[in-house]
Amino acid sequence: MACKLVKDYPIKSIVLEDGPVTLWSDLADYFNHTKNFPFSLTRLALKLLLGPAIWRTKWQPKHAAKNLSSCPSFLIATREDSRKDYWKTFSYLYRPKQFWYEHGLPRGGVRELWNHEYFIQVRTFYDNFFKLQTTQPDFHYEMSSGRKKKGKYPFQIRMTSMPPQMDKIPLQIIFLHKGNKLSEYRIWFSGASLQLNHSCDDKPLNVIVHPFYNVTPYPGDSAGRRLWLKKEADTALDIAIQGLLKYPLHYLPEITQRYFFIKSIVLQEQQNRKDARLSLDELHSKYWNRMINKDPDSRAIRIDTKDKVVSDAFLPVMTQ
Repeated sequence: MACKLVKDYPIKSIVLEDGPVTLWSDLADYFNHTKNFPFSLTRLALKLLLGPAIWRTKWQPKHAAKNLSSCPSFLIATREDSRKDYWKTFSYLYRPKQFWYEHGLPRGGVRELWNHEYFIQVRTFYDNFFKLQTTQPDFHYEMSSGRKKKGKYPFQIRMTSMPPQMDKIPLQIIFLHKGNKLSEYRIWFSGASLQLNHSCDDKPLNVIVHPFYNVTPYPGDSAGRRLWLKKEADTALDIAIQGLLKYPLHYLPEITQRYFFIKSIVLQEQQNRKDARLSLDELHSKYWNRMINKDPDSRAIRIDTKDKVVSDAFLPVMTQ
């Protein structure tokens, strides 16, 4: 619907939340929760059956999303809803575009769980492109990677800001690796440019740089990859519990697993690493394999709760 409206009407910008999703994925999700059909096999069967019939039609996200090239687009995606390929959707969009990849229960979970940050993000998006109030900084970034050395892939990302920033701005940098595996850094940006040098086990394929606003500095001298924390963590758990009550009974087994995952992330934001680790232990192995090993926040909980000091190998080298 959003893609069609942008094509047919003079809309100047658009915010996409948790979408789009392919027709066969939507149907497979329905059969999975109502008939207990395996999601992956059902989606494959529907794709083979429906694919030839709807090829190059408005039901194909790739062709529909091309309509968004006429206006600035802000894609807000829920990490826990792993059945939607948001990275591919974001690649369909044309600049100017923005991507916020955040934790939350599905169905508007980002808006509900991080309400104040959501309001600032959307308001800043419109301020940036329509100059409604103050001009927001425009971040540009380039990434390059080298050949594998000693089991690690070295890479470099250089960021510039226009105009240069006198105050420190909290930035989230998410790298995409093979198999949809993510790595994440939280840094403070100031000045005109910043260069980050690092190495990792998997070669980075893509990068997203996104500013945050409603955050607080990470206390202590060394915080590894997390130099700031979210302020809304104190209320996020209560909102997540209220969100569980809105779902039909046949959705609760999977949504409960997502809740325990969200609980561990929020407890980590509250610096309660011990309880965050215990919450992760509530997850069954299937969910663990599908989600946790791909998410950098959950891996940070595992590292931080082993009573070991994060070594310099985990810290990016930044120069300004």
